[in-house]
Amino acid sequence: SDVCSSDLKGPNGWVYLERTAPLDQVRAKIHRDKLGVFRGEVIDIVQPSPYRQTPPCVHFDHCGNCTLQHLTPEFYQQWKLELVREAFLKVGIKPQKWLPPIFLKNKNRRRVTFTLRKNQGKVVLGYYQRRSQKISEISSCEIALPELFQLKETLKPFLPFLARGLEPIDLSFQWVNHQADMRSEEHTSELQ
Repeated sequence: SDVCSSDLKGPNGWVYLERTAPLDQVRAKIHRDKLGVFRGEVIDIVQPSPYRQTPPCVHFDHCGNCTLQHLTPEFYQQWKLELVREAFLKVGIKPQKWLPPIFLKNKNRRRVTFTLRKNQGKVVLGYYQRRSQKISEISSCEIALPELFQLKETLKPFLPFLARGLEPIDLSFQWVNHQADMRSEEHTSELQ
């Protein structure tokens, strides 16, 4: 494994290095995934980028949801703004004036989807781990409303009744007007 930057283009094409930042110098193990995409698993950060921060969430290493918490808020916001501008320009929309974007603070997300799965007799409710079918049973979330995690705790006694089969079930919650709407969807073997 050689030292490389986070935007590596190898002789066979791009190598995607997740959870890196521009100007990071990392040591990575490179492999080809099931779809033929080259990916690098970071082994060591040799020289951190000035755009890197310590992720604020204690679950960052094993949760598969928030993949950009290692970026500074300033860099992330500028990157997101450029994505929006590029999307507008790609379809020929050229606004006369760009208004400053509004970024919400933490613990404001009103929608979450937890996955419920029975594994060796134990019922687990949480988020998928990064690039995995395993579920992380996390106790808190930096971006979701705390009420949604309180609801998750309230549901625990009922989980064995919901998880009757072996297939995972997605439980989607939306917090509106001080109450939660819930929708469930069972996975089928064809989707996995």
